[in-house]
Formats: sequence, structure tokens, C-alpha cells
Amino acid sequence: MFELPSILTAESLLDKAFGRAAKATATGPDRVGRARNLAVARVRGAGQAIESTLRGYVKGFPSLDAFRHSTASSSTSSWTWAD
Repeated sequence: MFELPSILTAESLLDKAFGRAAKATATGPDRVGRARNLAVARVRGAGQAIESTLRGYVKGFPSLDAFRHSTASSSTSSWTWAD
């Protein structure tokens, strides 16, 4: 019927996000500027990883309209009419 996406646990999702964030690089005019930009890049990277994963889950699940339609069509196809 529907192929539902596999869902990561909260811990796995955070591990994935922080793993991507750890790869971030940044530039800046001095050491403090680079450190600040790197922290910002890591937070944004983690946020984007979480957001893209969650959006994929939402996109991967069928809409309720499609579910209702398939449920209604499968339940009505087995009906027989008595004379």
C-alpha cells in the first residue's frame, strides 16, 4: 500500500546533525572572528541537517486524503449488494 520512510531515533538524528556540523569551516578577520563564524556555521549546519531530515519524513508520509481514499476504495470494493 504505502512505503513509509524509516525514522531515526532522536539520538541518531542528533548524532547525524552534529556529525555534519563538525565538518563546518569558517573564515574571519582574526581568531575571535573565525571562532564566532565557526560556531554560527556549526549551529546552522546542525539545524539544516535536522530540518532536511524532518522535511523528508513529512514528504515521505502519504497525505491523509490519499490514505482515506485508498481505505474507502478498498473497503467499498468488497461490498456486495443484496437484491
